[in-house]
Amino acid sequence: MGLLKLSQGEVLHRQGDGVKTLDLLLSGSISAQAGSQRVTYGPGALIGITEEAGAEYALSYEAEADAQLYTYDYYGESDLVNLIHQNAKLAPAIATEAVRSTVSLYSAYQQLFSEFMAEYQAIQNDRGEYPMLAAATHRTLQVYSELEKIQEPEDVVFQEGWECDYLTAMEENAPGVRNGFYSLSVDLTIGTILMIKRLQDEAFQGVIRMLLGMEKMKEISESFCMEMSVIRTKEKAMTQASESGDSDDTPIVGAFDKITSWAQVPADKIMTYHKLMMDFKALPDRTDTSDVCRKLRRLVTDMFYDIYMAAFLKAMDDPMNIPLEVRMFLVFGFLDEELAGENYTAILKRLLEEYRPDPEGNVHTIFQWLIKIYNGQVPPSKNEFDLDYPAYLRDLRVNGEITEAREKVLLRDAEEKVRFELGNLFKLGNRMTFGRMSVFQPVFDAQNVLTDLSRAYLSNEKLHEAMDKIRSIDGSIFLRDRDYNNEALGISHCPVTKEVLPNIILMPNVGSKGALWQEIEGKKRDTPARFMFPIFLSEDLLKTMIGVCGDFRWEMTKTEQGVHWNDLSDPSLTSEYSDYIQYYRKNHDLSLEQKEKVKKILQKSGNNLRKTFVTDYYVYMISESNGSPLMNKVTRSILFNYCPFTEEIRNKLKMNPQYTELLNRYHTHQEQKLRPLMNIIRRVEKQGDQVPQELMEEIDHLKR
Repeated sequence: MGLLKLSQGEVLHRQGDGVKTLDLLLSGSISAQAGSQRVTYGPGALIGITEEAGAEYALSYEAEADAQLYTYDYYGESDLVNLIHQNAKLAPAIATEAVRSTVSLYSAYQQLFSEFMAEYQAIQNDRGEYPMLAAATHRTLQVYSELEKIQEPEDVVFQEGWECDYLTAMEENAPGVRNGFYSLSVDLTIGTILMIKRLQDEAFQGVIRMLLGMEKMKEISESFCMEMSVIRTKEKAMTQASESGDSDDTPIVGAFDKITSWAQVPADKIMTYHKLMMDFKALPDRTDTSDVCRKLRRLVTDMFYDIYMAAFLKAMDDPMNIPLEVRMFLVFGFLDEELAGENYTAILKRLLEEYRPDPEGNVHTIFQWLIKIYNGQVPPSKNEFDLDYPAYLRDLRVNGEITEAREKVLLRDAEEKVRFELGNLFKLGNRMTFGRMSVFQPVFDAQNVLTDLSRAYLSNEKLHEAMDKIRSIDGSIFLRDRDYNNEALGISHCPVTKEVLPNIILMPNVGSKGALWQEIEGKKRDTPARFMFPIFLSEDLLKTMIGVCGDFRWEMTKTEQGVHWNDLSDPSLTSEYSDYIQYYRKNHDLSLEQKEKVKKILQKSGNNLRKTFVTDYYVYMISESNGSPLMNKVTRSILFNYCPFTEEIRNKLKMNPQYTELLNRYHTHQEQKLRPLMNIIRRVEKQGDQVPQELMEEIDHLKR
């Protein structure tokens, strides 16, 4: 035990050394390198709190700046408690830093998980493309059986959900907690630190698992990746040799100045923003979770949306003369070629030159979507409080913030509608789809690219392919009930369905999440849902799309059922599933093993009913539809009743005894719905009239 001084760059503990001390950081900073991520500890930190006493250090720790520490013997948790008692006056600072460093550690874990998943997906994608590419480049096809040993990384840290909310709240309210809670009693502080230590241990073990998993995956896939590298190089050379060379290869220079100047950003703001960009670009790690980096990211985020609004309005004034750099900014979030890097700048430029709007009209870049809002083609989306634009203005009027006359003006104001959309769906959706919310900033940055950019790009074709795949399994997912009336033919209140595909809005980021923003527009049940995806997705698209569609299934049913969404007397997907989850422990149709499995799914979903359903929906869509029955009898019955498989899949499942009763019940139900419809069609034909298209489409829907 004693005072220890370290100079910048000096090592405190090396990986593999024995863990014998806890080190209280008095001044300066200490960092630990975890793969590509660096975790920084500030004054008040207890270095080694996550390491196991008596074991070996899993990471190395070095002084990031000149540091002073006081070292204490460390044999177990009781030594930690004694340390805090001995430093009662410093205890609030220790607890505050423990919270901050836990957030930093979890952010490092999230980043490593994303990198691991991106590398895993890249290898899986390469495995799928390898036979074709090997043939195209005249390479001898080889068998890489060892790749079967690679397992998909599993996100198991803070899965109950409350942990992140708790840590975020503690960090955001640090001054109040430090002065109004920790100062009351050292025992309160000790209890908090011990609880934070458990969360920090979980995040730390997650980091170690990711590092070991990535290392093992690289060892297993080394020879395959070397072969793919040779193939890619040869493929690139062959492609370059066959290219016509018609595209403009002029490099982009000074993009930030061109964009802000064209957008007519005020001169004083340009100077401030230019300095901000220089400071931001100078950061060695722009995903660092230090206070300096967090503050810079917040300022860059505010700057981005300020410039975006200005550029968008100028683009509406002069839509035929939008410079290339500005279009790259509006579509991809590109703002600076140095921040994006030469290679990625060239890729973004090429993608923009090749881009064509979705002919089906379902997929929109955020720029296209805001144009639709501006032109009144679609209403603005709901805000985070589930208020649409008219309801939001009505709230402002009721609260006395605007007059009734002003409300009427704003209801028709195109610019204000865009501001509302930018402040809600765009800002929040951009952060949500990015995935790593703690390190988010919206400017396109090479440091945020964790996968092959061209492969991650979500083209119209890729999104429609994923959507069609889901519709080929769950054929009724986008069908909406409505009444068909035709007085001329004597038809009234004939129940039919209409397929309403969602609007997919692409956020300008390299992200890992898809999200459902709203299931309908306003109160109209036959309007499209709004899905959000990053324009560059680092995860598997089909898996992500299934998750979003599972959310949509759940929320759409809740909207249709209203207050009765969990009322079993009014059977529905949500009411039956809610009842099943609430009483699964007493369900005699479930074995003890199945009940334990349900319990684990609930725990992993943070006891969130919707997330639990989405987990089951994914298994239903991927495994059950392929004849691999992994679900229990109760869950399978609920999902098949309300999300029946399409005809092709039902035919494949005919011989599966687990589906015999479900299929029989389904066919009986469909025949009951078909009978009155066929009677109407026969009557129309007998009258000598043409059968309406709506009725013929309903026949197709019922036979799906």
